[in-house]
Amino acid sequence: CDACRGTGASQGHIRTCPECGGSGRVAYSQTTWGGFVHTVTTCPVCEGTGRATDDLCSRCGGAGRREGVQKLTVEIPAGVEDGMELRVPRRGNAGRFGGPAGDLYLRIRIAPHPKFQRRGRDLYTEVTISFPQAALGDVIEVPTLDGDAELLIPPGTQPNEVLRIPRKGMPDLNGRRRGDLYVTVKVSVPKQLTAQQRRLLAELAQAMNVSPKGTDKSFLDKVKEMLHQRK
Repeated sequence: CDACRGTGASQGHIRTCPECGGSGRVAYSQTTWGGFVHTVTTCPVCEGTGRATDDLCSRCGGAGRREGVQKLTVEIPAGVEDGMELRVPRRGNAGRFGGPAGDLYLRIRIAPHPKFQRRGRDLYTEVTISFPQAALGDVIEVPTLDGDAELLIPPGTQPNEVLRIPRKGMPDLNGRRRGDLYVTVKVSVPKQLTAQQRRLLAELAQAMNVSPKGTDKSFLDKVKEMLHQRK
């Protein structure tokens, strides 16, 4: 309590409890049929504190502390995981009559990320490339926690193939190791083709011995079916 500075007295005048002499305990003796019974219990006057005052603090009612809300700035260590508890020393409830405060325990909840999914120290994300990039290979930029990084797309990359970028995941709590980033490759098939693109794909189909016999589907539809079958 800031009004009495934790003493519980409005003017700060504290004296020794006259009932228990400051021990916080009182002893009682009682005569029974079996003899004398000696009992030690908490002092009913000072409630075990050994202190007394005739002028209780009006803000805290003599408790020396009161409820309140305080905003704190807490440093979150890198690599913390969902559900972990973080201890903030001496930021818990205040002790009685100016005694030391307890500790504050925070349970960490991690919000979902729009681009990454986390599994332990490893991160997972997706990128979309074109059919020529998947067939011929390429080097593309992918997002990481440290900014964009280069990812090699090998020739013949299949839809939903997973590629790995080492040491681009989450750090562990001791900072010694870092996880990897796994990238799932999605292959985009164009919905519309120009006449030149259709002609080139038809030539590719002929070179690959892809025959549209028995169907009136376009070659583009066939390419889509091939890609979906590999997913």
